[in-house]
Amino acid sequence: MNKSNFDLCILDLNLPDGNGITWLTWLRKNQHSLPVLILTASNSIDDKVTGLKNGADDYLVKPFDLRELLARLYS
Repeated sequence: MNKSNFDLCILDLNLPDGNGITWLTWLRKNQHSLPVLILTASNSIDDKVTGLKNGADDYLVKPFDLRELLARLYS
């Protein structure tokens, strides 16, 4: 288990230089246990399942209510 200076990663799937799933897959293959919440406009069931199967701990679709995000972060 690798240590991190971060408590959590909030990850969008549509990154300027690539796909968030690629980064998430790399993170998990390298044994990083950093919790990852995907926060994205990609709202299909296939996208959600792909994100969760590739190691995301949670998945939230934009637009979102800040109260829901806070509930997910502090539960």
